Amino acid sequence: LPPDPELIGAVLAAATRESHALIYGDKKTEAVLKMAKQIAPSEASVLITGSSGTGKEIFSRFIHDNSKRAAQRFVAVNCAAIPEALLESELFGYEKGAFTGAVARRIGKFEEASNGTLLLDEISEMNIALQAKLLRAIQEKEIDRLGGKAPIKVDTRIIATSNRNLEQCVADGTFRQDLYYRLNVINLDIPDLKDRPGDIIVLAKHFIKKYSELNELPMKDLSKEAENLLLAYTWPGNVRELLNMMKFTFAVCGHHTIVPSDLTSLYHDELADEISAVSQPQSLSSKSCEESIKPSSFLDSASLDVLHAIKELQHMGQIAGRTAVGRFLKDCGRPLSEYRIRKCLDFLLDCGLTSAKEGHYGYRLSSKGAEVLLAENR
Repeated sequence: LPPDPELIGAVLAAATRESHALIYGDKKTEAVLKMAKQIAPSEASVLITGSSGTGKEIFSRFIHDNSKRAAQRFVAVNCAAIPEALLESELFGYEKGAFTGAVARRIGKFEEASNGTLLLDEISEMNIALQAKLLRAIQEKEIDRLGGKAPIKVDTRIIATSNRNLEQCVADGTFRQDLYYRLNVINLDIPDLKDRPGDIIVLAKHFIKKYSELNELPMKDLSKEAENLLLAYTWPGNVRELLNMMKFTFAVCGHHTIVPSDLTSLYHDELADEISAVSQPQSLSSKSCEESIKPSSFLDSASLDVLHAIKELQHMGQIAGRTAVGRFLKDCGRPLSEYRIRKCLDFLLDCGLTSAKEGHYGYRLSSKGAEVLLAENR
């Protein structure tokens, strides 16, 4: 007998829910989830805000899965990823012959999600002219296909996400105020990962387990030092960055326990200072720098690169500011992140290897800095 289509659908739905499972261990996340579960049965529109990578789509799916529409479709549209000229036809569909290349009718995402939930991801990126058509679709619960002759009724719950301040976008004239009020019936704000530290280790272990099962490889543990490093890091890329780090670390770690050096193989610039803080809680003072002026003993390669860049910029008569140093290193094929450059500049200044004046004068190599470079070249 052929497989039961309903059974196949149920299996696929279960697999989808598993791949978008909400894993957490922090009280703040628990509070957001509690709120999400409360509002899920409602038919009201939801605006989910938060920084990029915090998991806004995962929370959107959680709301859908706990709503009355859970058995229907969840359709996601990334408004930032689709070219402006195509987004309208993507949302509302088109009739055959509506434009060159429209060889057949195509239904849009609104119709696909009818009786279900439509996620409008990064809605702040939508063109203001298209926002008017979206507002009408939400208010009237009907859409017009491109080239269509009559409106089509739809019953779609809207969830929108944004990593921008939409109130500011309204003030700037890039987002319609009436659409903002229509979407912001219920607001769910997702904290950054650094503000919910209880999630970090739980998520890291979940991702390790996930990739272990996916690759059919033995499970790997996190050392206490690695956990401390993960907790000390600020996670500018939030959960997405943690996921990518664990994915990479799992692939390159050649032993059963992940240690700090495994984590820094991908993010060495940003994490180098955190390793120092974890392994040596007391900061290196200027005095201790002066007492050990051997470059190999206390200057890492990044600091030496920055010192060299300052020397060369100074030689060319240019101001050695943070941006100029970054551009010089990039041109030399030794790029560093802005965060790392700033840390190196502060460190070199504290050690007396550079000097800086008030205002936009940049950094200059000191006599001690010149001695260090001279010793390094010997």
